[in-house]
Amino acid sequence: MGSSEIKTFYDNLYSSNPKVFGDTTHDFLKTVFTFLPISKGRALDIGAGEGLSSCYLAERGYVVDALDISTKAFTGVPKNESGITLYYGDICNFQIDTSYAIILCSFVFHHLTKKDFFQLIARLKENTVGEGIHAFRLFTTQSAFARNDK
Repeated sequence: MGSSEIKTFYDNLYSSNPKVFGDTTHDFLKTVFTFLPISKGRALDIGAGEGLSSCYLAERGYVVDALDISTKAFTGVPKNESGITLYYGDICNFQIDTSYAIILCSFVFHHLTKKDFFQLIARLKENTVGEGIHAFRLFTTQSAFARNDK
């Protein structure tokens, strides 16, 4: 599936259900924060979806760059939310020009080719501060997405 088809898929998904991923992101991020040695700085939220993780990070003092391919995303981000900059686009074409304390990537990797995946990981590593952390959320082979019974 190309980025145009992926965008259309997620535009339709968010249009039909603005809270499609629910609010489980907080449980995931609470676990991530137990491993995070840096308590403030910049954060990159890739595949930000409704923006719940971006809001969680901003509430804890991070300056967040949130990226999603869908122009219908960010339904959970209040208007004029300070501390969060919203970006729409494909991560493979997104210019990363700063270093981050935390890079969160949620349910994106299954859309990438192997080549794009490894190039992205290299870019993320290059743009992470020394004590920074990467946190990835992935679909498993047991997920509804993998079973195609969404």
